[in-house]
Amino acid sequence: MRAALLVLLAPEVAGQYCTQPDLVDHTPPRVVRGGVGGSDSDPPFSIVWNMPTAPCALCPNASDHVEPERFGVTVNKNESEYGDEIVCLYEFGLPPRLKASNLSAWPTPLEDITVVQNGGVPQAPSFNMSLHLATLAKDIERRIPDPDFAGLALVDKEGWSPLYCGNWVSGGSRYYNIYSEALVQAAHPSWNATRVRATAAEQWDAASKDFYLQSIQAARRLRPKARWGYFATPTAPPGARGSAEHKAGVKALNARLGWLFSAVDFLAPLIYVTQRPEQRSPSQNLTAWAAAAVGNAISVADEVAAAGGKRPAVLPYGSIVYRDLSPAPPPSVPQPYMEDRVGLAATVQVPAALGKRHDIAGIWVALFSRSERYRC
Repeated sequence: MRAALLVLLAPEVAGQYCTQPDLVDHTPPRVVRGGVGGSDSDPPFSIVWNMPTAPCALCPNASDHVEPERFGVTVNKNESEYGDEIVCLYEFGLPPRLKASNLSAWPTPLEDITVVQNGGVPQAPSFNMSLHLATLAKDIERRIPDPDFAGLALVDKEGWSPLYCGNWVSGGSRYYNIYSEALVQAAHPSWNATRVRATAAEQWDAASKDFYLQSIQAARRLRPKARWGYFATPTAPPGARGSAEHKAGVKALNARLGWLFSAVDFLAPLIYVTQRPEQRSPSQNLTAWAAAAVGNAISVADEVAAAGGKRPAVLPYGSIVYRDLSPAPPPSVPQPYMEDRVGLAATVQVPAALGKRHDIAGIWVALFSRSERYRC
């Protein structure tokens, strides 16, 4: 297939916002209708819209509503969230899950874990894979009712890493490891901490791999024509201010996940711009950051092909709204909710430029709350 890039800006103006001429070709990207398939005769990019903007038609300023399809953009019918071109599944079975009341505590005390769903962790004896897969099938039937759906199916990956070490790297899911070690310690009270941690890691990695592979295989059996991928995969390297230890941890994490990358049809690296202009430091280079995230995914895809697997497409996943506005201010408070030109250059022009040199596709997706119609 040819590349696909989800872009909101009209192609002829997108190139004006690049600040890194060595990375970006300012030739305006062309667009093509017809989804993310395409052929060798297609222009470099097709554009896919995944914003559920149908509620904008109910806004007082509905007459100003932009219809993306008028600009050659491929859109789900009625600009719906779940449609015929792309679906993002936030409900995907009944995975093992924990919730903690105090994530800032370190280490997370076991008493702060308030919810244990379906075993809590994939290696738990009480985890029910059959129940998870049965629920997954119902979720797919509900959100993708067409058995011949041939679009993109993006799965919102769980709040825990496929690898035990990744829970330490991400930080926010470290309590999964605390819980895992507690299970091992309870079964083997006399073991020392080193042996407990090593066993917990081994059990986690094996059970997590089985969970991810069985899930994507079951999804593919149900909708074999769809192209399947996991959200925020692979993990993107941290920005310039990330520590050397963090960068090394992310690199090691991705190096061990070839089994996951080779099981999907596309990779979806995350390129959200989370800081508004006034929050950024003068030294921040969003273009270089986005190029590193997309380049990392390209390298991962190349490694899958080099190992004899089918090379997954690369579909960067971004947003046109800032991600640090939760809860959002009321409509009466003026705020720059939409990304500025520098942010758009990072999330649009970088994938576009790299797409001309690599087999890269791109999705630029913005989440939209129906209760926030003032963003229309």
